[in-house]
Amino acid sequence: AAQGDEAAIAWAGLRILNGDGVDEAIIQALKSAEDDLRPELINVLTDRLCTSALPAFLEEARHRNPAVARAALRGIGALGNWEGLPKVIDQLVETSDQAVREDALRAVIAITRRSIARHESEITGLILQRLDDVDSVPAKCALMRALPAASCEASLKWLQDASTDADGQIRDAAVRAIADYPDPAAAEVLLNIFKSAQDKTHRIIALRGCIRLCKSTDIPIRTAMNLYKQAMTQAETPAEKKLILSGLAETPHPDALRMALEATDQPSVKAEASLAAIALAQRTCAIDPALASTAARKVLSDPELANLHSQARTVIDTIGKFEDFIVAWQVAGPYIKDGSNYSQLLNMPFDPEARDKPVRWRLVGAGTNPEKPYLVDLLALFGGDQRVAYARTWINAGKGGQYTLNIGSDDGVKAWLNGKLAHTNDAARAAVADSDKVPVTLNDGWNCLMLKITQNVLAWEFSVRLTAADGAKIERIEVDCLGRESEELK
Repeated sequence: AAQGDEAAIAWAGLRILNGDGVDEAIIQALKSAEDDLRPELINVLTDRLCTSALPAFLEEARHRNPAVARAALRGIGALGNWEGLPKVIDQLVETSDQAVREDALRAVIAITRRSIARHESEITGLILQRLDDVDSVPAKCALMRALPAASCEASLKWLQDASTDADGQIRDAAVRAIADYPDPAAAEVLLNIFKSAQDKTHRIIALRGCIRLCKSTDIPIRTAMNLYKQAMTQAETPAEKKLILSGLAETPHPDALRMALEATDQPSVKAEASLAAIALAQRTCAIDPALASTAARKVLSDPELANLHSQARTVIDTIGKFEDFIVAWQVAGPYIKDGSNYSQLLNMPFDPEARDKPVRWRLVGAGTNPEKPYLVDLLALFGGDQRVAYARTWINAGKGGQYTLNIGSDDGVKAWLNGKLAHTNDAARAAVADSDKVPVTLNDGWNCLMLKITQNVLAWEFSVRLTAADGAKIERIEVDCLGRESEELK
């Protein structure tokens, strides 16, 4: 057999060699090769993306030589499909070699993630059945780690039950698996573990997993805030409170800011709470200016927080520059249709225009551009070209009547007031405040304003303010993007 550079050249050549029968010849060579050559032949077939070698890989995965078995399992993980999953699980359960078991687990997870969309019931049923049947605790614990890849109600319920098992190893594996679960449904399960677990390590693991899910855009912000509030009431140590504050800092909602502000009075977490509070004040100063200003002034009044004073002053300065612009919004998007440009998309109705369609909204405010703090930056939020997004809020001018809606947009815009189309401007332009002056009729009390903003290229932003019909400033206007928030709000 070739050695050194000569061998490396030969193996590299096999990886790129074309021609009829090459794959079959390598597979046949694998079946009769010495043990020390088998892993490299398996690696070659894997690199060649040779799916016809999978039956051979499944046989090699049970080889007495761990190096051969591990190479085969890595190949199955890269190329395998769900039909080979039972044999891979057999190897995971039956092997006594921990390294082989780990590679088998990785193969199970890889195949599951690749196939779960089409074969969820088959895969989940298979894994759960084997978990119920297997007696070996190490094997059971390893297989449990695959359940987050097969996330569904049944697998989460199995793990939840296992988290209270009499065996400590099984409890530990279950808590760790739930903490890795991708579905937001696991957040409440993790919170309950955090509340009830006697093991301090399990409390921290569960709390970390819960916070990870709360920071996901897949969970409604109202749900996340409820979980944070419950967690804070159950937190027993500064370390637990600091974890919660780290999550709150990334939750741009006034309720998160209120929680952080309350925590600033606790000496053990004052520094972390103050840091979270000023970060949230910056992100929510348009949504709740009064609360953000309170937070900033509290920070400024404390000489121990001098490192945050500059940020606090920026919050106050930004709020002062909002003037009479409408700066608090819920946004949804982006919406895209292949082959359609920004102009075509303007006249295509998407879910926010259909009142019977569920829409996921998220809070966003102006204030990210120090030179033009009244602008709402959609590009920073969504990115991309040739797409549209929607923004909505509720306004109250005190009494109904004739007013002027002043809109600046980059690029085009549509505006609806109380569900009725009030304005359309199909344009490719930079956002200049008050570019479009739209006569509108407001009802007494609260009115819903919704915009659709198109994106061509480069910047993507908008501004809005309401004036009297003659352009004069209104004495009093209220804006509320929170009081009417739906369950779908992110």
